[in-house]
Amino acid sequence: MFAKNLNNLAAKLFLGSLITSSINACNKDNIVVLPDSSFSATYSQKDIINDQIVVKFKTSMSKSSAVDFAQQFNSRAIKVSTRMNSAVLQVEPGTDITKAIQSLNNNPSVDFAEPHYKYSFSYTVSDPRSREQNGLAIANVHKAWDITFGDPKVIIAVIDSGADLNHPDLKNKLVPGYNVLTEGQTPPMDDNGHGTHVSGIAAASTNNKIGIAGTAPNCRIMPVKVINGQGKGEGKENGSFNVALGVLWAVDHGAKVINMSLGGPDGKTLNRAVDYALKKNVVVVAAMGNDGLDKGRNFGYFKSYPAALPGVISVGSIDFDRKRSEFSNWGDWISVVAPGNEIL
Repeated sequence: MFAKNLNNLAAKLFLGSLITSSINACNKDNIVVLPDSSFSATYSQKDIINDQIVVKFKTSMSKSSAVDFAQQFNSRAIKVSTRMNSAVLQVEPGTDITKAIQSLNNNPSVDFAEPHYKYSFSYTVSDPRSREQNGLAIANVHKAWDITFGDPKVIIAVIDSGADLNHPDLKNKLVPGYNVLTEGQTPPMDDNGHGTHVSGIAAASTNNKIGIAGTAPNCRIMPVKVINGQGKGEGKENGSFNVALGVLWAVDHGAKVINMSLGGPDGKTLNRAVDYALKKNVVVVAAMGNDGLDKGRNFGYFKSYPAALPGVISVGSIDFDRKRSEFSNWGDWISVVAPGNEIL
C-alpha cells in the first residue's frame, strides 16, 4: 500500500516544479459585479473572454436546441457540450455582459450563466539536460526512486497545450489523448511547448540518455489540449469551458491524476468538472499561481482556480534555498510546495 501511495505522490509533486498560472492584473477602474445573488463574484474585464457567456441548462439540451435557445437571446451557440449540458454563447459586440447574464439566470431553462473566464499559463522552455535538474535534488526525488519509479497503471492527464507526440522522451509514455479545441478532429499536438515541458517533468523516459529524467518515469501521460499556442488567455479558445471539458474527458478515459499548470478566476463551470473528478477518486493537482510580483494581486496573496478549490492539491513554488519563490502565490489554501525556479 505504501508503494502504491508513493506512486501517486511522485506523480503529484512534479507540478510544483512548474508554477504556471499567470493571470492578468486587476484593473480597479474596470470592475464588473455579477448580480446573481446565488453566485456573486467580482472580476475584471481582462479576466473574461469578450462577448461570450457560458450557460448551463437545467435539463438535457441537444445541440440543435442549444442553437435555437441562443437565437432567442440574439446570440450564437459557438460551442455546445451535451456532456456538460452547457454551451458557450457569442453575443453581439457591445452587449452589456452583466445584464445579459442576469437575464439568462432569470430564464427557467437555465441552471446558471456566467462569464467565459480566461485560463492561461506563463512560460515555455527548450530541451534541458538531466544533470541540471536541481529541482529533483531539492525535492529528494532519489529517495522515492529507491522505492518506486511509479506504475504504468497510473495515468497522469496533463490538461494543457497538448504534447509533442513525437518527442523521444515522451512518445513511448503516451496514452491516447484528446484535443478539446478541435473536438477530437486533430491530435493533441503541442504548438506552445508548455504541455510538453510539464509532461516531461512528470514522466519523461529515464535512463535512456536523452533529455531529462521524469519524476515518475514509469507512469504514463495522457495529453489533453485545452489551450492554444498563445497560452495567455488571448485566444477565444482559452477559456474555462474547454478546461472543464478536458477534465471530464480525462476522468472518463481513465486518468488517475490530473495536472493543471494553469489558472484563472473562480467559476461554476470548471468547479463542477473538478468536483466530478474528485468524486471519481481522481487526484487533482493545480498550480497556486504566478502573481507574487503583482501589486494588483496582493503580491501573490490571491486565489487562482482551480488551485483554491477544496480537495485540490495546490502547489506553491520554492527556490534553491527552499524559500518561497518571489513569483509564487501563497495563502492558507496551499497544500504543498516544490522547486519552481529555473526548472528544466
